[in-house]
Amino acid sequence: MKTRSILLVLVLAAQCAFAEDHPPKSDASRPVAGGGTPVPFSTATVVSITPRQEVVLKLSNGKSRTFKFAIPALCLNEDGALVQPDAVSKGSRVLAHFMTEDGQVHVDRLIMQR
Repeated sequence: MKTRSILLVLVLAAQCAFAEDHPPKSDASRPVAGGGTPVPFSTATVVSITPRQEVVLKLSNGKSRTFKFAIPALCLNEDGALVQPDAVSKGSRVLAHFMTEDGQVHVDRLIMQR
């Protein structure tokens, strides 16, 4: 009985760790020139941002989560033009693209929405 309880706790801990290290499910995508595979994005609202370091996003599922920026992270306006990370402010609606690096999820692109 004791062994079974310990095994159950280990399995649950592993599942929680696995869930934290994966990007959120995408709910939007952008087409790729030439008809390639669409790039998945997640809609979010910026809760707070430290340019070039980290961003706290409120995801479409209602949960807020902190992400580090990938090096280099791209910030684009709604027309696709490159903007400075300082242009993204608290309350901005964005499409976020995630990548996994060294077992951690990073934001590598933010596209500002109207």
